[in-house]
Amino acid sequence: MLREIGAVHVSQVCSKSNCPKYQREMELRFRTRPKDSKEKILTWRCTGYKCGTYKSVWEGSFFSLFRKKINVIMLLIKCWAAQLTIAKTRIIAGDNVSENMIAGLFEKLRQFCSLSLDKKNITLGGFGKIVEIDESLYAKVKHWKGEI
Repeated sequence: MLREIGAVHVSQVCSKSNCPKYQREMELRFRTRPKDSKEKILTWRCTGYKCGTYKSVWEGSFFSLFRKKINVIMLLIKCWAAQLTIAKTRIIAGDNVSENMIAGLFEKLRQFCSLSLDKKNITLGGFGKIVEIDESLYAKVKHWKGEI
């Protein structure tokens, strides 16, 4: 699903210049890190002779913008989708996430969503419908007097 919406790369290429498979596609493989761990991590791996370079699945993706584990980012995305405030999200996420990080993620999510909107062909209302647009969305109130 994350590949379909462009949040994660569909493929990666080896960027090691001395690799025989330089600029060729890497393979998705499971890897355990550290070696004694039972948890497997999905990574891109170069299959070039004596290369074996690994890249994170998240490298260069939306998730690489934030230095947090994917489960933390997904929790924050759920809070954003539920339209919770930054302060409430901070309480839910706990001490390992700052308000600045949450605000940055929320901003990126708004930008990500606005990219998928066709802003030229938005239709408001319809036959027999009245649409009212508040002017405060377009201009700031000067000196609290209600004038534009």
